[in-house]
Amino acid sequence: MKKSLSVFLVLVLAMFTCGSIAAQASEQVTLEFWSFHSTTEAEALQRYCAKYTAEVNPNVKINYTQIPWDDYIGTKLTTAFAAGEGPDIFFTCPPQLARYVEAGVTLPLDDYLTPEERADFRPAALAATTLDGKLCAYPIEAELLALFYDIDAFKEAGLNPPSTWDEMIADAKALTTDKRAGLTMRIADDSTVVFHYLPFLTMGGGDVFTEDFKGSGLGSQANIDALQLYHDLMTAGAINVKPSRSADDIGILAEGETAMQINGTWSLVKLEQQYSDKHIGVVPLPVKDASMKSASAAGGWQMAVNARSPRADEAAKFITWLCAQDKECLTDWCTVVKFAYPTRNSIVEANKDFFQKGLRAVFTNQILGTEKPELRAPADVYKILQDMIQDAMYSSDGKTAAEKGDQKLKDFFADYDGII
Repeated sequence: MKKSLSVFLVLVLAMFTCGSIAAQASEQVTLEFWSFHSTTEAEALQRYCAKYTAEVNPNVKINYTQIPWDDYIGTKLTTAFAAGEGPDIFFTCPPQLARYVEAGVTLPLDDYLTPEERADFRPAALAATTLDGKLCAYPIEAELLALFYDIDAFKEAGLNPPSTWDEMIADAKALTTDKRAGLTMRIADDSTVVFHYLPFLTMGGGDVFTEDFKGSGLGSQANIDALQLYHDLMTAGAINVKPSRSADDIGILAEGETAMQINGTWSLVKLEQQYSDKHIGVVPLPVKDASMKSASAAGGWQMAVNARSPRADEAAKFITWLCAQDKECLTDWCTVVKFAYPTRNSIVEANKDFFQKGLRAVFTNQILGTEKPELRAPADVYKILQDMIQDAMYSSDGKTAAEKGDQKLKDFFADYDGII
């Protein structure tokens, strides 16, 4: 009798245990995913979320919310995180990432990657999202800078596209008319001007910080030279100081408003779809002299997980799948939805024919691999750099502007003990 009762109790306990396990296994988890992406990009992200639910984990649903751009890069995310109401998954970029890491918002992702998956990423891409020795976000794309030019305008003037800074200044002056600027580039006082400036700094071996990220590197000759380039371009009177639209809209070049334009890979889709009848060329950014190698900058957005979320583990598994395991989604993102270089070598290799089409071949063969990650720094550092560049263009020469910027950055570090 006792034996029968014992067996009965064991069976009952097993039923409850199995029922509990089944309940846990079927428990639905909803992840909140915030981004500024809209229209076709938002539709693509929602497709990727649905694919994960359908093919990887049917118990995980990802709810995508599009936040207007100004709110997203403004205070929406920071306010939500401060109130404990932020999303599980969010997009970030190098200028913003440091502050989220500093605040303890981002979940370290190193343990979610296998060594093989890590090795598939380009080192420069991972460097942009690694802070204090921890991988804090996944890079999903690389948007590279180059010099675009009007082939017909150069032919008419008997010029070749420039390969040095002096040639770029001379060509910009020669191609300036009453109706056309010689060169359009980012000169507005915002963080994007820093992104466009950095390749010219790094060509000469310069950097914003010292090697240990605890001091200023702005006193270098490389910084003086790059600032002098901006000074000389502005004093030459050949820069488009009042573009009709955003300075990185390729329509400025395609519609004849400028003869040259420093722009990025994001322009190629628009060139192909709206301006296929225009004769536009592209070359690597010019160098100071033949002793230098050209450099580019790699911008692009990154995916991160809210470390404070009770669903952080599920969120990390989703973005690891999307960014480091699945290949179809990021291939679609970088070749159909938009044009950018995937941060994973295997995806570039699998689509090598695509990356050799048209102007992409120049980026693939001459520019990809020369890029430096977009600067990861606090807003105060960006303001110092913006002021330094504006000073060089409108007030001082390169040496004086560099000295001022160097002192301001030294003063910043005197009171700063945060992460860079």
